Amino acid sequence: MFYYLSKILWFLVQPLNLAIFLLLAGLLAALFRRPRLAGTGSVLAFLILALSAWTSLGAMMLNPLEERFPKPPLPAKVDGIVVLGGGFEGAINLARGGYELNSGGDRMVETAILARRFPQAKVVVSGGNGELFLDGEGDADTAPRLLGALGVAPDRLILENKSRNTYENAVFTRRLVEP
Repeated sequence: MFYYLSKILWFLVQPLNLAIFLLLAGLLAALFRRPRLAGTGSVLAFLILALSAWTSLGAMMLNPLEERFPKPPLPAKVDGIVVLGGGFEGAINLARGGYELNSGGDRMVETAILARRFPQAKVVVSGGNGELFLDGEGDADTAPRLLGALGVAPDRLILENKSRNTYENAVFTRRLVEP
């Protein structure tokens, strides 16, 4: 249930979708002769689009969250590397068979760097298809192609491809590796 609610809520509040919904509400209000409500919806939609497209407000809002926990120093020995899904474009990879990265793809690159630095460590890739409506390839299905191309041996990989969100990543990965 949580999975579906989180996907639906995020769909509704994404800036572009929210702006479209506000524009539609403004049009409906105009049709029902509610000029003040129509103007408010249109102005809010414009503000959301303008702030999202023409400013760095989103990055400024994310920065405190991203800087909250500094990158820790690496230990001398690492037994396992866990990477959560969300770094690949699942629909594109399903269609093309490649390894198209998205804005979270740096986690896969960092995984390859860590795997090369700690050659004895197992690499756990956690991530299935997290799309609610679209079909796509899960990150655990795509990652072996990319990590293999970057020099990570297939026998080092432990793949979890059933999870659809971060909560399920944690639950299913824990069951898989039993630390």
